[in-house]
Amino acid sequence: MGWDFTHLGVYPLARRGCFGIFAHPMVHSSFSHLVINTPPFLLLSCCLYYFFKNKASYILFSIWIGCGILTFLIGAPGWHIGCSGLIYGLAFFLLLESILQRRKALLYIVIPVFCVYSSLIWNMLPHFAVKGTSWQGHLSGAIAGILCACTDIYLSHHPKR
Repeated sequence: MGWDFTHLGVYPLARRGCFGIFAHPMVHSSFSHLVINTPPFLLLSCCLYYFFKNKASYILFSIWIGCGILTFLIGAPGWHIGCSGLIYGLAFFLLLESILQRRKALLYIVIPVFCVYSSLIWNMLPHFAVKGTSWQGHLSGAIAGILCACTDIYLSHHPKR
């Protein structure tokens, strides 16, 4: 249709980009961008809701907002859009949780995702990232996922008194 919603993404360190902290995963540059992000997001979010039923929504929200805030703080000038950061966050959360909690079934799902999407590691690094992608958004998502996993592990071993 020719509509451009890029201005709803994250624009780092600018007031105009604050709304993007909440909206950036919903905005994509093209239909093909959306199609590329949909399968890994669906697979990883299904895993999240299957293995972490009681806290999945909290984890998803935390990664979503954490990724947006970190991208806002470390991103290069320009609009950062797409749910790639959320995919990175989910992937790293699930990988770390499966390793630390020794969940073999989850590990059998997450490892192939990392193999199929081997660019998960490389697209977080500025020298290897595909031109035109937000490596800062990818890195922010991975950091948010790791922080969520560490927080979840800590809270599960230190229950409230």
